[in-house]
Amino acid sequence: MLRRRKVLNGRWARGLVAVSVALGLTVCGSPALARDQDSGPEVSGGQSADGGGQISVTVETTVTTVSNGGDGGGGTTSSETTQVSVRPVCWYEQTNLSGADMAARIGPEGAHTMVEGGLESYASHAAEDGRWYRATCDPHADPEALKAEVRKFWMVTRRWRWVPAGQEPPAPVIDARTLVRAAMGAVRIPVPEVETNPRVTTGDGVSGATVVGLDTWVWATGETPSQVRVTASAGSLSATVVASASGLRVSAPDSVPSCTGWGSPWVPGQSQEGGSDCTVEFTRSSAHLGGTTPLTVSVGYDVAWTATDGTSGTLDPITTTSTTDLPVAEIQTINRDTNH
Repeated sequence: MLRRRKVLNGRWARGLVAVSVALGLTVCGSPALARDQDSGPEVSGGQSADGGGQISVTVETTVTTVSNGGDGGGGTTSSETTQVSVRPVCWYEQTNLSGADMAARIGPEGAHTMVEGGLESYASHAAEDGRWYRATCDPHADPEALKAEVRKFWMVTRRWRWVPAGQEPPAPVIDARTLVRAAMGAVRIPVPEVETNPRVTTGDGVSGATVVGLDTWVWATGETPSQVRVTASAGSLSATVVASASGLRVSAPDSVPSCTGWGSPWVPGQSQEGGSDCTVEFTRSSAHLGGTTPLTVSVGYDVAWTATDGTSGTLDPITTTSTTDLPVAEIQTINRDTNH
């Protein structure tokens, strides 16, 4: 009976070692990865007692708006800082294995088995009060981030950690892409706000109307961002995401738009023809559209990120859109024969 028990313990040891060595494989199904000496910065705040909690990340957002002149530069700059929580790609999760439990599972034969990944000292913790923690990775994480973090746990970071009772769980390792996701999740880019000219009052009392056949000037107001910069930081690592735009895009039914910038505010006395890099000429009144023509204004932002660990990349462009209902009127003239 005793001999059979030792054989079972031996099987437990070999199985436990296999799970320990194949931790990254069981999470994402990838083959063994090459050694990566950079295990990344560890962060301590915000983790729950079981080691699987969230990481507290500081996010600073800086918004630069277009100038009053509509040239996209020289506008106002505002900043705000918030705290968000993110789940790391890989972390240490508390198991129900005490020091005695682990020693019993590996058994005396463990001394003759290739026990590794942090379990080498299992015997010395057999009589101690505490718990074993196991490295765990999120299979639904960004594939590139998952690959990098599994590599760290596979070749560099110990896959098992012993934590004495009353001590903090092992700090997770934060990666740049996780911070980028935190930054993108916190950013809110306002939709474009515009003004237009001409703004006339029609004979039937409709105010703020533009006119068929004239260049309608369109320009961004000071609330429209030309650049949004978001920096997410945790521990010693920071990632900065920058979304930049160079102008407006406009469209409307029955119109010919020409917009290559942010537009210029119209000044009384200026000619409507020329002088602005963002105009739209309407070819028909808005009467057949119920009285107003929808003027759609969008801003496309190119997005790139850099991190203090030397990594960088680009993200999908972001487009913000707003619609203004603009009355479009026709100017009609009556020719009279003054000879009669």
